[in-house]
Amino acid sequence: MSPVRDGTLFERLRSEGRSDPFMDELTFLSAVTMAEQVRKKKISPVELVEAHLTKIECLNPKLNAYVHVDANRSRRTARHAEAAVMNREALGPLHGVPISIKSSIDVVGLRCEAGTRLRAGFAASDDRKASSRRIRRPPLTLPVDDSSR
Repeated sequence: MSPVRDGTLFERLRSEGRSDPFMDELTFLSAVTMAEQVRKKKISPVELVEAHLTKIECLNPKLNAYVHVDANRSRRTARHAEAAVMNREALGPLHGVPISIKSSIDVVGLRCEAGTRLRAGFAASDDRKASSRRIRRPPLTLPVDDSSR
């Protein structure tokens, strides 16, 4: 069993009848711990993305924290990040760690409404420098979150 799966949190979640407490636990790890576990091949970027997407799917209807969820793009990026780990490529400090991008930052193809009706329906046609650097060099980009919160 992975060291990440050991411990009282895992046991508590399993005792609560969660179908996969390990996936729940992944979303509570710090970014540094996620990156360490990815580098050590104890968890994969794909597992991390799936855990976060599952959590978003479960909680977002109540919280309305994410404006747009691009699960396909996230999964595709995770597979590329996992391949880089397996091929022993040079990895950035947060390689494989999912992040979200505020809806006020332009990312090609994603809505960028910045929490205002003035930009309702606006989708970026090009990336801003800050987000494009992050997208080219993982961590993984998760969906856009609602910057009005």
